[in-house]
Amino acid sequence: MRLVVTFILCMCFAQAIAQSPDEGVEMLRPRILALDNSIAAGQKFNEEISRAAVDYKLTFVDEESRPLIRYIYKTDNGETMRIDFKYALEGDPEKKIAKRPVIVFQRISAELVIITYIYNYIFNTNFSPDRVMAEATQGSELQYRGKKYQFILQADDYNPGYWVMTFVR
Repeated sequence: MRLVVTFILCMCFAQAIAQSPDEGVEMLRPRILALDNSIAAGQKFNEEISRAAVDYKLTFVDEESRPLIRYIYKTDNGETMRIDFKYALEGDPEKKIAKRPVIVFQRISAELVIITYIYNYIFNTNFSPDRVMAEATQGSELQYRGKKYQFILQADDYNPGYWVMTFVR
């Protein structure tokens, strides 16, 4: 009888396979980012994001601290959203490709409700602010157009109630 039970148990578990630590974890896939694109593409990204963040109007563009470009959006109530881009000059002299600015870092800072709208827009989700807070990360990998990037989502240390989304090449 033991032999039959052992045989049945072996047959039941024959298809069992071990899971690697990364298995089952779905990599984030944004639908829109400005990384590895030109500054003009970054401006189009801003336009898309400002549609998701209703009532925010562009009030100021700070290009004094190049290679950082900061776009400041405000509402009539004085709420602020900030979108920053850092770029690097890239090109290939061997292929005679001239150096041009390419975005290598982008950061969005806003109140949690607006970050939730933007998060939902970028990742095509329907999360609540509580769920977005639960997704906070110090560095998750995400994939966009076949390339891997780092994603950071955390509370802003300097502005209570504000959250920061950062994308890094």
